[in-house]
Amino acid sequence: MEFAQDSVVRPDVLVICYQPESERLTRAPDLIFEVISPKTTRRDEVVKFDLYRTEGVSHYQGLATRMS
Repeated sequence: MEFAQDSVVRPDVLVICYQPESERLTRAPDLIFEVISPKTTRRDEVVKFDLYRTEGVSHYQGLATRMS
């Protein structure tokens, strides 16, 4: 998903409620899920969350992994 030339991210799961104009999404999705592991916590909960909010993503849900 490309927000700007310098902001390309790959969410774990996304939901769009519109017909995309091409193979590359250039509009904000309606819902994003990110699987958050100990290694990706800061990136997913801070960096990506701020980017998604700034770019107009309506809903964001972080899903924590369970350590066994």
